Amino acid sequence: MLRRKKFWLPLIGLLFSLISNSLLISCSKDEAPEPEPPKLVPEIEDISPKAGVYRMRVSIKGKNFDKIPEQNIVKFAEVQAKVVYADENLLEVEVPADGTTGPVTVSAQGTRVTGPSFKYYDLYLVGNYGLGFFSAIKLWKNGVVEPITSETEYNYATSIAVSGNDIFFTGQHFDGSKMVLAYWKNKQFNPISDKNGWASDICVSNGDVYVAGNEDNGSGYNAKYWKGTFGVDLTSSSYDLNDHASTISVVDGDLYAGGLVSLTSWQSVATYWKNGISVTIGDEIGSSRIIDMVVVGRQMGSILRKQLQ
Repeated sequence: MLRRKKFWLPLIGLLFSLISNSLLISCSKDEAPEPEPPKLVPEIEDISPKAGVYRMRVSIKGKNFDKIPEQNIVKFAEVQAKVVYADENLLEVEVPADGTTGPVTVSAQGTRVTGPSFKYYDLYLVGNYGLGFFSAIKLWKNGVVEPITSETEYNYATSIAVSGNDIFFTGQHFDGSKMVLAYWKNKQFNPISDKNGWASDICVSNGDVYVAGNEDNGSGYNAKYWKGTFGVDLTSSSYDLNDHASTISVVDGDLYAGGLVSLTSWQSVATYWKNGISVTIGDEIGSSRIIDMVVVGRQMGSILRKQLQ
């Protein structure tokens, strides 16, 4: 019996040693760390468009964006924008209401990257809100609505101009017995005529306010402009004719107005005025008028190119 024990003891020791080594080798393989996947770093290649206004959509092209829109933090000059679409190479975002001009940034995959700059424009809209007989003037600036006049009066806006931090409107106000031509500076009411007529357009130059329209002279309507509250007749209409200045602009101290001169009760000719001197551009066959105009300076380079062609 003692001999048998001595025979099996070495075999048992050898087997134990083999099992222990196998377990050690297996454990060492399991504990070896797996190589980490490369970190995805977002990139911004371009944005389009690079300028605009509140709520317009901007495309951000690049790489390694998150496919979940909410996981991409997009900011316009540090103001966060709404991400409406996302994939690895494209983000579609809405321009935020209170943003400013500055770089567009994207934070995704734990990394923040900076892209091109976006030029931000304020959007001003003026309109009229009618409620029965009453009409109120309202301003929309970057999606925020602000009442300019009361909803229990009749006021009607026709044009808007912005100068610095001031907003100007022109239009008509009903005072209970008649329509009054006027302009508003912000919410301040400024009557310019208590005669029948129409105030069509407004501009501001060097702090002076200019309004274009027409006014009843007793027998017809004169085309007219006002500098502040001082009126200047552009025509002297008669026989129930209706002349009208529809648009106005002041450039380098020169005043331009455009509109129409009536030939008969149904026929008119398009006309513009520079510093009160009229220039007819329509013909007398049909009926024509100027609705709006833009005066733009011409650069020397443009003239030279035309001469060389």
